[in-house]
Amino acid sequence: MAARSKRRIFFLVLSSILFLAPTGLEAGAGKLKVAATIFPVADIVKQVGGAGVQVITVLPRGANPHVFELTPKSVKDLEQAKIVFAIGHRFDDWVKGIGESLPDVRVMMVDQGIPLIKTDTVDPHYWLSISNAKHIAQTVCSLLIELDSQNQEVYQRNLESYLSKLDETDQMFKEMFEGLPTRKLLTYHDGWRYFARDYGFEVIGNIESSEGAEPTPRKLAELSKAVKQFQIKALFSEPEVPKDIARSFAEDLGLNVYELDPLGKTLEGGTYLDLMIKNANVICKAHGKDV
Repeated sequence: MAARSKRRIFFLVLSSILFLAPTGLEAGAGKLKVAATIFPVADIVKQVGGAGVQVITVLPRGANPHVFELTPKSVKDLEQAKIVFAIGHRFDDWVKGIGESLPDVRVMMVDQGIPLIKTDTVDPHYWLSISNAKHIAQTVCSLLIELDSQNQEVYQRNLESYLSKLDETDQMFKEMFEGLPTRKLLTYHDGWRYFARDYGFEVIGNIESSEGAEPTPRKLAELSKAVKQFQIKALFSEPEVPKDIARSFAEDLGLNVYELDPLGKTLEGGTYLDLMIKNANVICKAHGKDV
């Protein structure tokens, strides 16, 4: 069987497995209620927590976390939650409002054990890394056990199963990216450095000067020079970026536009791993590799 066919079969099997609820507590009354600020973290919590944990996702699908504000409804939804799993590092600072409105709800960042990328500030997009997701899952497991020690074995069993799936996906990505003609990436939003670090890519630049700010003429000139130097063919945009703006910059630089999704806005159902697989496929397609 060809390697490409094997990868396709693995992807289908993995996706079907991930749509199944993890083994654990039975659904129903008495669930442990917890929350996460964004979908990727919420799904990791679901995979580790299993059927006996109710997980609330605070940020609605498609909302921009950088400008999101808590609503009375979102605060109401979090009543009785024991903990909110957050990213931190200025990414979801609005989560502080939860503590002000619901002082009994604990807010915890999930970056323990993660080698953070630091420039002027910490890059908060650390969930966009399979290896970092393993750290997140382990942190989640420890905190769930702390809240619900009587189900420690359930959480640990779910964690072990999920870590195995993460390892399988990580290996699949390494095989997918073999033989790509370039490992250089140009992104609109500077959010993919952890992913790049995992798989030997280099982000040569990003269009956005800072969150929501258009680039200066000087920066565009520098990017144009880098595009020519490294023979870049693709610009990786994101759902939150207005398509006409991304297309305009791409036309100026002679690039094709592809869309990476960090938060699951374009994902119909599915899981964190489905989202990461989708993004990996986009990168391969942009570089002319059919997977």
